[in-house]
Amino acid sequence: MEGGGRAKYLADLAGEIAHVVRFNFNGSQILTRQIEELENVVSYAKQRYVGSRIVLLGREVWAAALHS
Repeated sequence: MEGGGRAKYLADLAGEIAHVVRFNFNGSQILTRQIEELENVVSYAKQRYVGSRIVLLGREVWAAALHS
């Protein structure tokens, strides 16, 4: 299992208190592109889980991001 199963473990743990969205950055080394990608993920999650607590687990630059 990739990452030794840590992402699944974190997703399962966080899933007990919030909706979890796991995602991968596209690999771009450009910070503005990574921020844009994260903004898109946040926008998607907010639309999908209106009014709910959301945990974002991103792979690559940021290991995990929390948004509520």
